[in-house]
Amino acid sequence: MNQSRKHRAGAMKHPALAASGSIKVMDRLVDLVWYLSWVAAFLAAAMFIAVLAGYSMDNLHVRAPLHVSYFENGDNHEWIDFADRPAVVSVTGNALVSVRPPVRSGIWIRFPFVALLMVFLLVGVFYLRGIVKTLMRGDPFDAANGNRIRMIGIIAMLTGPVMGLGMYIQSLTLLRSLRVPGAKLSASLDVHPGWIILGLVFLVIAGVFDAAARIQREQDLTI
Repeated sequence: MNQSRKHRAGAMKHPALAASGSIKVMDRLVDLVWYLSWVAAFLAAAMFIAVLAGYSMDNLHVRAPLHVSYFENGDNHEWIDFADRPAVVSVTGNALVSVRPPVRSGIWIRFPFVALLMVFLLVGVFYLRGIVKTLMRGDPFDAANGNRIRMIGIIAMLTGPVMGLGMYIQSLTLLRSLRVPGAKLSASLDVHPGWIILGLVFLVIAGVFDAAARIQREQDLTI
């Protein structure tokens, strides 16, 4: 028991003995992502404040997932021959339409969801930093790592639906003024299931870490 404590204390006093070169590089990269995430958050907030203050942003674009259904010849709608349909070569299923809305309208639509996603990013990187720090001191099965991984998984599962809901609301708002000749546009909701699957994988890994940490504690008690 005493030898185990001495070994742990030595590892914490000399992280270089516990961390390999790749873990050190990972630690630097995660720290870099952490600081860049804060820079991105401040830039997004500054852009929002600038637009509210009246600064013109002519290059602002909003991406909106829309379902495009072209009218068939003979329908009681405006029908345009495919060769004469403007700026459209072919469309199958859902389409991603890029438009330029009124600046204030575009910012108000996007900002709440962008702000929430930035919070998700900062919280996720915060927990990731905590995991990497335990690797640096040679204690990967720290009791808190399971909860950290679980929180990252929950954030990943929420990211997809939040992104999809934000884009869906943007689509509904833009549909009021968006028109494609010869076609009907409708909002398309995509919850990005890849993010949900990724979150589930993290939850499974969190369970594995919880079991490993419990076994590690039991072994420490028997030494």
